[in-house]
Amino acid sequence: MTNQGANKAMTPTTRNAVRTIAVLTALSVSATMAPAAHAATKAKLTPSNNFPTLKPATGPVFTIGMTNTEGAAGGLDYPEIRTFAQSSVDYLNKHGGMGGRKIKLEACVVKASPETSAACAQELVGKKVDAILLGLDIFPGYATYDAAKIPVFGVLPILPGDYTAKAVLFGGGNAATMAATAAAAKIHYNAKNVGILAADNTRACVAALHRGLPQRVLH
Repeated sequence: MTNQGANKAMTPTTRNAVRTIAVLTALSVSATMAPAAHAATKAKLTPSNNFPTLKPATGPVFTIGMTNTEGAAGGLDYPEIRTFAQSSVDYLNKHGGMGGRKIKLEACVVKASPETSAACAQELVGKKVDAILLGLDIFPGYATYDAAKIPVFGVLPILPGDYTAKAVLFGGGNAATMAATAAAAKIHYNAKNVGILAADNTRACVAALHRGLPQRVLH
């Protein structure tokens, strides 16, 4: 999902950041893919886009600030998002970085609360990061990032505000996932009513039901 306001404000450097962060996400997801899928992907690579042929990055550091929920109450604990991203950064730095620039991941852990997300936003802005990568952050400090004119990219939207934020998000989040599940039940199983089992997060469920289901299933 791409916010149009964020796209219009992109400089060439920012667009390069988008491409690189997309690679981070793709590499992270690829860690769970089957070996056959890896083989199929490898067969399509050419020397021009085959990362292993690139030399280690030696240019100026491009710092990506990352917020991610870990060790929070209610089982909200996703350290693998951060570790996958760091592994991707390590790999990219050995194979070209971002247009020759070395990438540094500056992580800040949030605890699924507005207070910790706000504190991380202030901390990362204070460290003068070049871009923000949202792992899983329920209450991102969009206003803080926007005021500092720092581009924001993320894994997925969760609450209603994420869908209108000045950010580029790679997934559809609750509105897409829950709506798609309900739509599949209606189309393939002729379901009249659909029950959704979800975490005890009222606002996330409201976001999904009001933004997804009325458009994709009920109408």
